[in-house]
Amino acid sequence: MVDRTMNPAISFNGLFLGGWGTTLESSKGLKIQELEGQFTATVDPYFFANLVFTSEEGGALEPEEAWASTLGLPMVSLKMGKFLTSFGKNNLIHSHAQPLIDRPLANKMILGDDAFSSVGVQADLLIPLPWYVNLSV
Repeated sequence: MVDRTMNPAISFNGLFLGGWGTTLESSKGLKIQELEGQFTATVDPYFFANLVFTSEEGGALEPEEAWASTLGLPMVSLKMGKFLTSFGKNNLIHSHAQPLIDRPLANKMILGDDAFSSVGVQADLLIPLPWYVNLSV
């Protein structure tokens, strides 16, 4: 029997906008808002990796996220690479999963176009208490 646990999960998403009307010429027709490809896999028993590539409005293919996280450390999880920062609830949601066509105005004004996506290291500690406490730095 073949072990398939190390095979990557691959997905592709497309976000298309369409419009039809007589007042605005630029809103007619169908256009591509974003194309996204995601590859996730367990690298070995100790690491998990995630790669997300996007192309916005027919532009160049760029990495949106590329990170690896640890799996085997007790109560601690380390995440390193380029990833979306856990700032608010909406920042971790990709464009195709947004409930509306555009991101909320507050996110655009505070976080900008990159949505706090940067290279870094994140450490999460699960504190053993009677209630759920997760400390993230």
